Amino acid sequence: MGKALVRLNASRYKAVKASDSTIIILADFLTHCVRFTNGDKIKEWIKDSSSMDLGWWELHLEKDDEVEGMIAMYYGYFLVPEHYFDISNENLIKVIDAWQELCKSRPKEIIIKQDKMGIYLEGVNRDIFPEVAIWLLQNNVRYEHARSSNEQLYQLGRFLSHDFSYTLYSDIFDFKKWIEDDIQKLFKDKWLILEKKEDDNISIFLNIRPFTEKDAFIIKKNKLLALLDDFERLVKIRTKRIVIIQKDDEFIVQEDII
Repeated sequence: MGKALVRLNASRYKAVKASDSTIIILADFLTHCVRFTNGDKIKEWIKDSSSMDLGWWELHLEKDDEVEGMIAMYYGYFLVPEHYFDISNENLIKVIDAWQELCKSRPKEIIIKQDKMGIYLEGVNRDIFPEVAIWLLQNNVRYEHARSSNEQLYQLGRFLSHDFSYTLYSDIFDFKKWIEDDIQKLFKDKWLILEKKEDDNISIFLNIRPFTEKDAFIIKKNKLLALLDDFERLVKIRTKRIVIIQKDDEFIVQEDII
C-alpha cells in the first residue's frame, strides 16, 4: 500500500517522491530499467522459465524459486527482505504495458499507486509549481531541511529547519513581536541574519560564506507571519513531511502527501 510520483524532466522520467522504501523500487525500475532495456525484452525474460535473474547496475529482478510466478525486485546493495518489492509475473507485465502506453502521451507526471486490489498508473498534466523546500520530522522539536529549488529558497529552508526552529518551539510569540516591531531592524546570530527592508520586506540569509545578501530570500512581512502561522499549525500536529509551494508571491504550506 504505497504511492510514488514520477516526473518528466526534459526528455526522461525521474522518480521524485515515494511514500515508502519499497514502492520507490518499482518507480526506479520503470524509469531506469524499462528505459534502458526495452520493455518487451523484460517481458520475454519474465516468460522464460530457464532464466532466473536479471540485473542492472543497481537494481535486480529475481524469480522466486519457491513460489512460482513471483518476482522479487531489489537494489543490489540491499539484501534484507524489507527492501524487496514483490510482484507476480502477470502483474509486472501489466505494469510494464501500462507504463509504455502512458509514456506515449508524455504526461508531466505519472503517479504509481498500490493497494490491496493491485497496482495502478495514472498520468497527470497539472501545472507544476516550484517547491520552496521540504522538511522531514527528526524529533519532537525540529525539522531537517531536505531540498530547495534554488539558492534563495535554500535560505528559507535553513531558516525554518535550523536557527528558527529553536525560536519556534521556545517562544514563537517573541519572534513575531520582532517582525512587527518598527524599531528593531536586525536579527542576527551565529548562522542567520534577518533584516527589515523598505516596503515591509524582510531579507533572510545565512551568516556564513559563500552566502551573501544577494542570495537572500526576500518576503513581505505579512506573508512571513502567515507562513509561520501555517507552519506552526502543521508542526503542532506532528506532520511528518511539510512542503512549502511558492506561486507568484503567495506561499502554500501543506503536508507533503507522497
